Amino acid sequence: MKKKSHREIITEILSSGEWVCGVEIFKQTGWSFRNRISEMNAEFEEQGSEVKYYQGKDCNIDHTFENKHNENIFMWRKNPLKMRSVNISEIKADPNLSLAPKDHNLDEWNNQSKEERHKAIKEMMTKAGLK
Repeated sequence: MKKKSHREIITEILSSGEWVCGVEIFKQTGWSFRNRISEMNAEFEEQGSEVKYYQGKDCNIDHTFENKHNENIFMWRKNPLKMRSVNISEIKADPNLSLAPKDHNLDEWNNQSKEERHKAIKEMMTKAGLK
């Protein structure tokens, strides 16, 4: 069985979107987790992301006695704005996510007003559970 990378471990730990104390991440990866999070955020920024993929702030989680810390430790989470992502192959494969309504041909779609297309897109996204 292949050993998981620190990035994979961090991604799993933070995948729920709930705040997680840095001590919990440290226990599985060591202090380098802070560098891995910074690297991953930088990569998403390079790809055009306008918000950080992972967010951190001073830990205020009410810890049990064994996990209590007195240091300036951050807690981390996956940014809620990044919880649902869709790639282009998923859009092409799912008829509910088609790029234009099925009952329109491309010319009809292009001849619609900006407002009509915007409304249709919002309806498709709602139907697909993306909004």
